[in-house]
Amino acid sequence: MKNEQQGSLNFETERLPLNIRQLVDQANSEMIEYGSRASDVQQLQDWLAKGDHGMAEFKAKQIVERQQQFRRTQQHGLPAGLQLLIDQANAEMIEYSGRADDVQQLQDWLAKGDHDMAEFKAKQIVERQRNIRGRS
Repeated sequence: MKNEQQGSLNFETERLPLNIRQLVDQANSEMIEYGSRASDVQQLQDWLAKGDHGMAEFKAKQIVERQQQFRRTQQHGLPAGLQLLIDQANAEMIEYSGRADDVQQLQDWLAKGDHDMAEFKAKQIVERQRNIRGRS
């Protein structure tokens, strides 16, 4: 899969602006699979095919960032603040309508290596649980 993705991206890079070429090269050299990498690579290729260098640069930066976050998580665990929020959500667990979906979304963001969205979702879970507790 890596060779197929690299081949397609490398074929396109010769005509790209230097900043995008460097990001694509970095994404290829630091390649690590995360939950939605194949989809992200396809989106990057679509933006390149459309000639939208702004969106291609955004997506390439996102791929690099998610790969780096995913690698850091594998080596060192989750960032401390995010881990505290997840622990808090589990410790204060109160069922509410939609909690199972929220937990699934949190797990999906973690699998994708998107710690910002995972933190947002974890905060949302904690807040909703506290709102329910406050009504009891």
